[in-house]
Amino acid sequence: NMITATERTTLNNAFVAYKAAISDYSQRVLEAQNGITGALSEEITDAANDAATALSNYQNTVSGLLTALEDGILSDAERTGYANWLNVIARDKSEIQASYQLLYDNTRVNATLKANLLAAKIALYGSDWTAGAYATLVTAINAVVTNGDNLITATERTTLNDAFVAYNAAISTYSQRVLE
Repeated sequence: NMITATERTTLNNAFVAYKAAISDYSQRVLEAQNGITGALSEEITDAANDAATALSNYQNTVSGLLTALEDGILSDAERTGYANWLNVIARDKSEIQASYQLLYDNTRVNATLKANLLAAKIALYGSDWTAGAYATLVTAINAVVTNGDNLITATERTTLNDAFVAYNAAISTYSQRVLE
């Protein structure tokens, strides 16, 4: 049960769409941050819509990745897909880190919003950007793709699924905090 060329193309297209949506989202967050006036601006509304689209694309991609593992065999194409996924979330982390600092340092963002943003960032990336749901997901993916064989146990599949769910929840919460 290897991944077909069509499935690989679908997966790659989902990654491309996800990367574009996250990049657009990050840019819009920066634009919204520069125009914060205390009222919900058009930029923030657009950023919220972009975040929802990116999250939907992310959920579809994750669903496809997890479905591919149901046969208990990790093909070379699936292994490559997960390696690509690691690159995507690492790049997203860099973009989020840059926008986080701009938002957190903005003097027009009140203390409560900063505290909520910080808590969401810690859940997603830890206090030093190396922990949280992100690190758990990276560890789970690495355990699957570097286990030395092409078999995936039910435990590995469950661990990976749980890590994706936790990462999904953390990035969703973080996105909500950014838009507050």
